Amino acid sequence: MTRESRASGRNAIGTLDRRACLACTAVALNASWLNACAADRPPVSARTQHMTVYGPTPSGAQLDAAEQYIVGTAQRLGVDPPAQIHYIWTDGISGLHTPCQGGGFADPGESRIESSMFPHYHELGHIVSAPLGRAPLMFVEGLAEHLSPVPDFRCTIDDVEGPFIVRPEWLPSRSFAAALRGSGPEAPRRLYVVVGVFTRLVIARYGLAAYLRFYRSLTFFSEPLEVRRAFLSATGATLDEAIARTRDANTQTL
Repeated sequence: MTRESRASGRNAIGTLDRRACLACTAVALNASWLNACAADRPPVSARTQHMTVYGPTPSGAQLDAAEQYIVGTAQRLGVDPPAQIHYIWTDGISGLHTPCQGGGFADPGESRIESSMFPHYHELGHIVSAPLGRAPLMFVEGLAEHLSPVPDFRCTIDDVEGPFIVRPEWLPSRSFAAALRGSGPEAPRRLYVVVGVFTRLVIARYGLAAYLRFYRSLTFFSEPLEVRRAFLSATGATLDEAIARTRDANTQTL
């Protein structure tokens, strides 16, 4: 998940969206992440072309996997790779990345990740996709879910029962943030899965280029009418059609 603000005044989405950060402060974060935010960075344990790692030392295979993801995802999105990601690994996991474990947050404004696992593809996706701009929160999280490699995404959706219903009231960032906060400890995981399934189905049906046109045309503050118009313009379909298809999706095909 992205950490949209912190007490020190840093923010995850840049100067333009600084006020919107207030709606997302500490969304779905537990106390360990809040404590980690305030802590000093641990010592540097590894460096790659696009990343400095702090904390436990990743294996060569882990570092290669992270670099391949960063470069490949940037190419896929048509953006430049980040110059340097500051990756604070708060807990070691032996071997390569293990799906369905751990958690963390990303701060694109500072190109910073804190996570209990390495590599954490969802959070890396937030950093790599930052040049696309900041769409409403449900689309930011949906894109990061979509960009996670298939085994990780499959592991996540297999752990949550359908139907995968996107609710139109989630369109404003403030409303999706409230939904993440308001439905108990399992809500963030389920909501991320739902918007991830939605994003994958939209991209599979209308293409990545159309989806990115839609995404780039929005801001963090875009309201539902603007979102609906942008979706129709980019895909030729209504947002309600896409939502209905998600509800009836067979996720085994994703």
